Amino acid sequence: MGDNEQKAMQLMAEAEKKLHSSKGFFGALFGGSAKVDDAIECYQRAANTFKMAKNWGSAGNAFCEAAGLHAKAGSRHDAATSFVDAANCYKKSDPKDAVICLMKAIEIYTDMGRFTLAAKHHQSIAELYEAGDCGGGGSGGGGADLERAISHYEQAADYFRGEESNSSANKCLLKVAQYAAQLEKYDKAVQIYEQWEMHSTVMKVIPVRGCVTSLVIFCYICGEWTGKTQQKNIRDFVKRVFAHLKLKLENQEKAWAPHKICRRCTEDLCMWYKGRRTFLFCHPSDLV
Repeated sequence: MGDNEQKAMQLMAEAEKKLHSSKGFFGALFGGSAKVDDAIECYQRAANTFKMAKNWGSAGNAFCEAAGLHAKAGSRHDAATSFVDAANCYKKSDPKDAVICLMKAIEIYTDMGRFTLAAKHHQSIAELYEAGDCGGGGSGGGGADLERAISHYEQAADYFRGEESNSSANKCLLKVAQYAAQLEKYDKAVQIYEQWEMHSTVMKVIPVRGCVTSLVIFCYICGEWTGKTQQKNIRDFVKRVFAHLKLKLENQEKAWAPHKICRRCTEDLCMWYKGRRTFLFCHPSDLV
């Protein structure tokens, strides 16, 4: 055990001693509340000392003790802050405990009407699930639990939107759409992307902020979700076929419109053009 850990353990023992002395009739009579405040300070000092020793689990435990005392004393904001501090420590040792602490903080913040803070912590929980840090395997492969990630991103988006933080809400919704498509929930993904189509102001911001989520992951012809390995550019050949059918390649100048076609449509279109017309062709506008 290093010096910092030993010092932190001493601070934990000192905090417990102060708590014990604050109980009972004489403890309450002779500054019981002051001793509780001293105990909270000892727990916080212990937590920071554990952090110096990189003992993240023990640091999280100490912050949780401080949070519990703050809550009992009615200091809700301080309790929520300590739960978040505990969560940040647990992220490095046991992310499941981090989720528990963040949910406790969220409960306090929503009760206080601090929905922006609650939204940020829902977003943090979603990131833990999408990274697979919570273990147990999930719906996204590699340990990621995309179902739970989607749920927390949706809740975050709802809170952000309620506080008029539309940019933050849209970022969360794009994550929802991305993972919904990955889980083959295409209707949900399309609905979100269609909402984006209607927000031209937001669309202008995307190139500036370097958004990494593609809004054109659907085939222009069949309208289905298309992975990067199956995407093909709309080449001159495709344009000639559209011209032959007296159809227009519409909306290609717009950022939200699909600018790719899938491999299968490319091959079928080629066969159709050569005379083997078994391809069920429809105008893309009919897919909306």
